[in-house]
Amino acid sequence: MHHDIRLLANAIAFERPLRLLKLPQTGLIGIAGSTRLNAQGCWWGDLPAAEVLTYCRGSVAYPDDNPLGMMYSAWPGGNALFGEVLIADGVFLMCHRRTFEQLGGFDAKTFNGFHFYDVDLSFRAHLAGLKNYVAPLPLLHESRGSYDDKWESARRLFVQKFGGQLPCQLP
Repeated sequence: MHHDIRLLANAIAFERPLRLLKLPQTGLIGIAGSTRLNAQGCWWGDLPAAEVLTYCRGSVAYPDDNPLGMMYSAWPGGNALFGEVLIADGVFLMCHRRTFEQLGGFDAKTFNGFHFYDVDLSFRAHLAGLKNYVAPLPLLHESRGSYDDKWESARRLFVQKFGGQLPCQLP
């Protein structure tokens, strides 16, 4: 999990996701993800925002300047659907050790920074025939992320690596 998150739940919230991890067909479980990737290695940018959000799944809270200091985003359409996704966001990821070893771990040679290690790992899980999920694990992420030059460089590397398999979408 990212260094800047706070779990907003007790152990009960983890019971079902942890049971799901025991199944050999389970890849990764996160709190947010998407059921599609476009040819640019993203789930946004090629469709109108309202349509892009229909492919997003999960939820995350993050700081905001409202009186309570927090905003909660849920997808799609504020409903926070949980279930199978193509890729899971790295703000919080879980997997069984056998899955991590089966996938060869993180690709640190290609993605040596903070970006796309998550998309890479979860997409490789999908390509290996595993199912990735997002689960209702409430947490506060202290940032909204950054899409800087390092992010763009990692995105290009991801597209180089998987261009032949993109775009990709769950049925």
